[in-house]
Amino acid sequence: MLKRAFATFILSTFGAAGVSAETLTFQYTGFENAWNGEFLADFVLKGVVTGYDANHDGALTRKEVQHFRFGDLDLDGEYYGSIDIGAPLCGNNGEGASWCLESFSYSATGGLQFEAYWGYSDEMIGFSTGVTAGSTYQYLGYLPGEEYYLNWTPETRFEHSMSPLPVPEPATYAMLGLGLAVLAARRRAG
Repeated sequence: MLKRAFATFILSTFGAAGVSAETLTFQYTGFENAWNGEFLADFVLKGVVTGYDANHDGALTRKEVQHFRFGDLDLDGEYYGSIDIGAPLCGNNGEGASWCLESFSYSATGGLQFEAYWGYSDEMIGFSTGVTAGSTYQYLGYLPGEEYYLNWTPETRFEHSMSPLPVPEPATYAMLGLGLAVLAARRRAG
């Protein structure tokens, strides 16, 4: 009975460590108004991405993203789902709305790149949001005047933070090994 409980504990501990979600929080500050060329130094667009580094390569890719939010664009895999297996966060509801995280990559060495859109239209109305990181951001609102087009510039500032991966320290493995050795010794002695 004790063996079975201990084995369950060990398997659940190691299994849980491999599926911990990572959260990337980021923001860009300072954009050019595409219509008049004015630099908007204090204009901020914030984003949050949640995903799982399934292949443990230290990077998040499009297929590993569960939730993507940037500015007015919010794509949630649990809410929107995925029509195309292997293309997370892409699809349409058959009633005028469509969305897609067309590309995404983030790593400490490669930086952040993404392209995404969300839109809705019918006979009466239409609105959409689209972004290509490092290039353009556009928002076309429901009401007249609720729209803007922004361009990244060399002055656009990027800030980010990434939740740390739950990587066990070497001392954790040493303590586990020591504990197993003590259990084995007690079993032989008793």
